[in-house]
Amino acid sequence: MVGPRMRGIASMLVAVAFFAAMDAVLKVLAGSYPAFQVGALRGAASLPFVIASVAATNQWQDLRIVRWDLHLLRGVLALVMMWGLLLPSAYCRWLIPMQSFLLHLCW
Repeated sequence: MVGPRMRGIASMLVAVAFFAAMDAVLKVLAGSYPAFQVGALRGAASLPFVIASVAATNQWQDLRIVRWDLHLLRGVLALVMMWGLLLPSAYCRWLIPMQSFLLHLCW
């Protein structure tokens, strides 16, 4: 008989494994597709898991948006952050070596 603590540990390990697999696939896709398409694919790939978990618990009434303004703000901030990452890399070629230097410095 498996206790709730072991089920929690197993659930966490499965979640981390899925997150690592998704990260690896997105990094592979980022070499072939534009960043906005990869970002949209990431969001679309998580939707079946959300629908499956809600269907398993039969709590469809809990799927309602409470604060539209915060959802829109999150979307706008995600676009601004992606734009802020890609625009300097596209127009300022000297930033690419600096970004890789800072990445290696932080790791």
